[in-house]
Amino acid sequence: MYIAHVRHGKTILADDLLASNGIISTRLTDNKKYLINLIDTPGHVDFSSEVSTVVQLCDGAIILVDVVEGLRSQTLATLRQAWLEHLRIILVFNKIDRLFVEHKWSPHQAYVCIHGVLKHINDVVAKQFTSLLLEKGAEQEVMEKANNDDGDDNWTKK
Repeated sequence: MYIAHVRHGKTILADDLLASNGIISTRLTDNKKYLINLIDTPGHVDFSSEVSTVVQLCDGAIILVDVVEGLRSQTLATLRQAWLEHLRIILVFNKIDRLFVEHKWSPHQAYVCIHGVLKHINDVVAKQFTSLLLEKGAEQEVMEKANNDDGDDNWTKK
């Protein structure tokens, strides 16, 4: 599954992978196993329900990020869904050439930009991980209290 914001290059990357590796051919339908199924998810917020369905069908996801635009809101929302479904996630930086062609940056400036985008993504993932752990911890604490409940309302006594 490809996850990315609108116009970050999902479809082009999928097309290039298929064309360069010959992954899909009409002749492979008889008695052949597919090693990989590529699902190009819509990057627009209007299709979030379709993305939610796709996330449940996949084992992993490629998070595609335009290095100039960085992690956008729809990608972030889909990343959270993928995270909650325990998908294996691969991060791919796309459109690196924009740093040099459009912005005329030096390699060092490009490095600083990419490093900043990576740091932002790591911060987001860390927050999601922490949030998930806190939710699980609170849920487990409630369950433990419920399982240890002997009917005595000790928790209401001072």
